[in-house]
Parts: sequence; structure tokens; C-alpha cells
Amino acid sequence: MIGLLYLPDSPRWLAMKGRMDEAREVTSRLLGKPIDHEDVTIEVKAIQEALEAQSQGGSFKFKELLTNGPSQNLRRTLLGIAAQFFQQICGINLITYYSGFLFENSLGFGPELSRLLAAFNGTEYFLASLVALPLIERTGRRKLMLFGAFGMMASMAILAGTVSTGTVDETGAPKLETKYGVTATVFLFVFNSFFAIGWLGMTWLYPAEITNLRIRIQANALSTCSNWLSNFLIVMITPPAFANLGYKTYVMFAVFNAAIIPCVYLFFPEPKGRSLEELDIIFASAHADKVNPVKRAKEMRKVEGRELENELEKYFGSSEMVEDARPMMQ
Repeated sequence: MIGLLYLPDSPRWLAMKGRMDEAREVTSRLLGKPIDHEDVTIEVKAIQEALEAQSQGGSFKFKELLTNGPSQNLRRTLLGIAAQFFQQICGINLITYYSGFLFENSLGFGPELSRLLAAFNGTEYFLASLVALPLIERTGRRKLMLFGAFGMMASMAILAGTVSTGTVDETGAPKLETKYGVTATVFLFVFNSFFAIGWLGMTWLYPAEITNLRIRIQANALSTCSNWLSNFLIVMITPPAFANLGYKTYVMFAVFNAAIIPCVYLFFPEPKGRSLEELDIIFASAHADKVNPVKRAKEMRKVEGRELENELEKYFGSSEMVEDARPMMQ
């Protein structure tokens, strides 16, 4: 909370409130250039023009989320919804909510040890989440999401293999050989680590980055709804799944994670190091050239200054596109 007091306001928000001097100052700091530098002036001008274009669209209409013209609103909204859905369907809340249950009823540990391991699991989960902080901008969102999904898939597969060797004692309690119990315990922790690094915070960041300013609130509301509905689904199906499927529940989640990998690879563009205006250009140019935005994001070099202004004008400035596309700009 104290740290938030030292964070600068968004230059776009400042410009929207008419505080242009502050917007220039923040933009200057973000670009690392003097406040009177041409790139700062051009960047602020681009923000102003984008906000003016946004205001020309009048009040927001929900059907704008369904448009797939140059601004690619529908695609971008669906990417956010999918990201939040994947975060839950990977099986994290299988462990978060039911870790004590798993240690006791799936791995065969005693009640006290199960509660202790669950506490350690939550602590390790928090520590692993810190690893992602320096990696997000260094490695990018896609790589971390792919890394996390692959690790979670492997962890669930190993859990399925180890738990499948279990038997039931005369009291009906599950029983695993020590080596399999230890391995399964380790990979419950490993699963949490992969999730914390690749998916814990990423799916709250990605939908906000990938959508433009005009639709951001509504699109992110839908993606958050996707998260909690998926959360509810996983929490409700987990107990009956273990009761009826046993170790195959882990197989099911391993398959879910395997399915996430090609989806992220094929459909999720990389927003690392991109301004909001650049992302507009990526989607608009991909739409115009009929190519995958993922490919365009990989190919397109950093665009800023006068070139950024020209590219925005190219895709959103012509009279034919003003009515449909320009109001959707950031």
C-alpha cells in the first residue's frame, strides 16, 4: 500500500483528465528522455489523438466487444477470457483448496502431517511467485505461460503415475510406498512453483495489456467473470472427481494443461515491451494483411516517435475506417 503512493499515474489517464503537463512529465520518465524531446512530444500527441478518437465513438455499446474489424475487439476480448479460464482449468485450486485433503486422502499421510505439508505448500507457493517478478519483462509473457503450462502438465502426469501405485489398507485409507509418497509430495510443490511463475499474476496482467482503452473495463470484467466461474467449476467437481476417478483426476488435469500449450503458442501475441498504441498497430496490421497477430508481434520491431504516429494514421486515420475503427482505439 505504501509503495503505491510512489507510483506515477498513467500518462493516458492524466491526458484524459486534462493534466497534460503531468502527462508529459510521466511520458518523459517512461521514455528516459528530456521532456522537450521530439519523441516525448510525439508520444503525448499520439495519446491525445487516441483519446479524442475514443471520445468520438460516444458512449460505449456492449456490441463493440463483438466487432472484429481493424481493432480486433472480439479477438482481444476472447484472449483475456481464455487466459483467465486457463488459469483455473490447469488445476491450481485442486491443490490450493484441497491440499490437506490430497495429502491425507490421496497420498496417505496422517492428519497432522497433512496440515503441516499444506501450510508449507502455501508458503512455498508465495515464495515461488516472487520469481516471476524479474522475469516478466525479461523473458516475456508467452514464454512464461508456456513454461508454466508444460511444467504443470508434467507435474500432473507424475502425480498420476505415483498415486496410481497406491493401495487401500484394511481400514479403507489410501497407502503409498514411501518413495512414491515422497515423489508425489514433491511434485505437488513443483506444480505450485510452475503455476506461480507462469500463471499466477500473468492472467491478470495479460488481459489488461491486450485490450484497448475503450473496451478494457468491459473486456476485463468478462475475463474476470471467466476466472471465477472456472474457479467455481473446479472447486465443485474436485471431490466427486477423486471419489469416482481416483488418480485419473490428475490425468484429466494433465490433459487440460497439455491443451493449453498449443493454444498459447498459436493465439497469444507477445505484448512485452510494447506500448498500447503498438498493440493497436499489431492487431490492425495483422487484420489488414490477413496474418496471425502472433506472427506480426514477432516480426514487428519497436515502433515509436514519428513512425508510431504514421502507423496509427495508416491504420486508423483514413476516412473509410474512422466510423468503425477509430472509436475503438486506445
